[in-house]
Order: sequence, then structure tokens, then C-alpha cells
Amino acid sequence: MKNEKIFYSILIFCLIQTGLGLSGYSQKVGDILEKGIPVKNKNAIFLRFQNNTLHFETGKKNSNNFDPLKESFFLLQGKGANVFLAPPLNPLSYSTSTEISFSNDEIDAKASEALGSIISSLSKLTTSGSNLPPNPEPNKGGKKKGDKNIPVVIKDITSICDSKVLKIKNSFENITSKLKDDKKKNLTEIFNILKKAEFIDKVVTKATIEEAKKNYDLIEKYYVEVGAMIDQVKKDVTEYETCTPATSDNFVKLFVMNQIIKDEEGILQGYVTALKNLKNIYNSVKKIYDDAEGEGKEWQILLGRVSMEEGKIATYTVTVNADGYNLSEDNKEITKTNKKSVTATNLKFRKFQRIIPEVSAGFAFTYLKFPKYGTNTDTSTGKQVVALSGNDEFKRMNFTVMLNFNYYLPNSQVHPFWQIGIGATAGYPTFFTGFGGRINIAMKRLAVSGGFAGTWIKTLTTLKVGDNVAGTADLEKDVKYEFSFPLKPYLGIQYNF
Repeated sequence: MKNEKIFYSILIFCLIQTGLGLSGYSQKVGDILEKGIPVKNKNAIFLRFQNNTLHFETGKKNSNNFDPLKESFFLLQGKGANVFLAPPLNPLSYSTSTEISFSNDEIDAKASEALGSIISSLSKLTTSGSNLPPNPEPNKGGKKKGDKNIPVVIKDITSICDSKVLKIKNSFENITSKLKDDKKKNLTEIFNILKKAEFIDKVVTKATIEEAKKNYDLIEKYYVEVGAMIDQVKKDVTEYETCTPATSDNFVKLFVMNQIIKDEEGILQGYVTALKNLKNIYNSVKKIYDDAEGEGKEWQILLGRVSMEEGKIATYTVTVNADGYNLSEDNKEITKTNKKSVTATNLKFRKFQRIIPEVSAGFAFTYLKFPKYGTNTDTSTGKQVVALSGNDEFKRMNFTVMLNFNYYLPNSQVHPFWQIGIGATAGYPTFFTGFGGRINIAMKRLAVSGGFAGTWIKTLTTLKVGDNVAGTADLEKDVKYEFSFPLKPYLGIQYNF
């Protein structure tokens, strides 16, 4: 009776420790067997953003054979794997972010606990028996919004330095004329060229970027020339100041000249700032192109690397955001957009194993036969003696705890396994070992197995048949469990684990 209590307590311990009845644990094994995606050593995972979702393929290079990314486990045969986005995304429309976290791999841990519990039960029975700045508005000291003309007042300047005055006056007129030629429309056109780059073919993307750069360089050169003209007129004004007498009239003229220069510098600075913002935008696009690998339509950019840790499962989260820049409603200003998540996907990684252990509960049918002891009255002496009262034949179902070592077959609904386990009949603990198959169809799971079972039968320790006893109590005290041979066949079933 003591051994039976030990056995049942161990059986309950197995159930609690291995988490049977908890779908969280059993589902994890199903994820590996049913949804596992093997990734060979030195192969990578390629992701493609398509129709606002992520698709994937694995291999040594991007071959444009992408499938929808569903909830699954990537099983790494190497120590880690690179994750690429193929092709890259235009940073003026999208941004990506990644995050990695690790958790304990409970499959091996729970299997180890279950195996230890089974061994412990046998032993006890045996013993007992892109952050870019927004495009600022032009300098408020210069041209006001809505004004078409530069608020520059050019007066009729006359002085003893007539030649210098005439030169300064002509320079002001030339600068004013150039500043009136607003290049913001050209900047907008360059932005649209970059914004519409599809990033599908690397060659086409390169041509688009080069076209934008060529147009940008022309505008930059234009404003550099205007800046040089302003610098020159500043020198001319300084020279004019040295050749004029310090009269009130000349003082006024110099004040007006310097005010004109200040106004023109303010207007130019507004254009230069817009130009710098566009350069930052261009650089963000160019950087994505430069960081990408591959050629033609088979090109990609590295998102990161997943390196496995012993006994851990890695979760690599990839988020694609609607992010970047747009034109204002009047198509005159480049504005930063508000970041908004489009899709976020968790990629789960586990070390590849050909054998996947799984703990399950079920039933096993077996036929067991064992001797039965009792007491009888000796007719010659009238005393109670130990007697063999025939054999118990046990034909019924055993409740079992099984540890299945599944052989992983990719994209298969059937996985063969070898199993060991323990079960209990009415007072007779049973050990099972055999082979079977795990079948999964949709969300239904069934395992059928067969093998051999043995039980710990009750035998006598010191007493033997015919010995005198005071009663059945003496007989019960002398009973022990002993494993019996030969083993008997069994048929086992586990389901919905």
C-alpha cells in the first residue's frame, strides 16, 4: 500500500511539473512540429513588405520566392541567422524598427523534468519495491508669405564715388532678380522624384537618385553664386564707405545699402535652409541605397542578426511604420509626417533539433497477468497459512504519462516517435516503452503507439506459500513490488496534447 501511494504521488507530480492540461506548454511543441521552418547553417531570412504585410523566404540569397509570414518558428541549424528586408523601403514613406528578446525554452526543460520524474518513480518503486529636421519657413526678415516681390528698396544713390555707386546699384538689382526666381518649385520637383522612387530594382533606384542629385547640384550652384554676389557687394559697400566723406547724406546712403544687404541675406538664408533640408532628405535615401546589398531586383538591406543563446527561444520583432515626409496641401513646403505603425510581426527562433521531446497524457491498453496471494486455514493444524489464490488477469485501460521523442519532419502531418512512460492499474504501476506516430490535422492532434509494458507485481519478501501467519496483516507487511518479465504488448493513445 505504501508503494502504491509513492507511485500515485509521483504520477501526480509528473502531471503538475510537466504542465499537462495547460495548452500553453503543449502548444509550444505543436508549434515546432507543425509550424517549424528549418534554416540551414549560413542561410538567412529575407522579409518582403507587400500589401501592408510581411512575407518571407529563407536561403543564402534573395531569390524572390516569398510566402506569407504566418505564426511559426524558425529552427536554426547554425548559431544564428541574419534577417534582411528585400527590397529596402523608401525612407520618405516608411521606416523600420527591430527588437529582440529571449525567453526560456520550456520544451527541453519540461521533458527533462518528466524524464527525471519517470526515472525517480522507477527508482523509488525498485527501492521500496531617420530623424530629419523639418523644412523651415524662409527668414521672416525677408520675403513675407504671399508677397511676390522682394521688399528691397533701391534708391537713386549719388555720391562723389559715382562709379562705385553705380556698381553697387547694379549688383543689388542682379541679386534681387535672382532672388525673385524662387527655386522652391524646383526643390519640390526633386523631392517628388525621391518620394516616388519605388525601390524595386536597384538599377532603376540608382538612376532616380542620380537624377535627383544632378538637379539638386544645379540649384545649389545657383544659390552659391547668389551668396558670392552678396559677399562681393558687401566688399563694394565697404570700399564705398572709405571713399566718401562722413556727411549725414552719405551716412544715410550707407545705412540703406547695409539694410538692403541684410534683407537679401535673410531671403537667401531661407532658401539655403530649405536646400539643406532637401539635402538631408536626399542623404537619407542615398544611405539606404548604399547600405543595401545585391543587384537588380534581388537586393536587400540588413535589419539585424539573431544569435541564439543556450536554452533560450528568441523573439525578433519587426515593425514597419508609415513615416517620412510629404508635401503641404499647397505643394510648397516639405513637412514631416506622423509615424504610424503599419504592421508588426514577431519572428520566433529556436535551435534546430531533429528529435523533439513532448510530454502527454493518455491511455494504454494492455493485458497483464500476475500471481495473487492470500491466506487460508491449514486443515491439519487449523492455523492461517500463506496461500497462492490463483492469478489476477488485468485487461483494462491504464492512465499514463508518456514522454514522446518525436522525429521532426518538415511540412509533415505525421511524426514518428519513440516513447517511454508510466501508468497505473488498480494497485499495479506499469512501465511502457514503444514506438508510434503523432498525427496533426488542423488543430486536432492524436498519437497512436504500441510497444511493451511491464508491471511491478506483488511478491513475498520473507514469507513463502505455506508459512504460518497470524492473519492477512502479516501477509500485507511482507509484500513487496518486483518488476516481472516477460513484457506484455500494449496499445496507447494520446490526444489533443
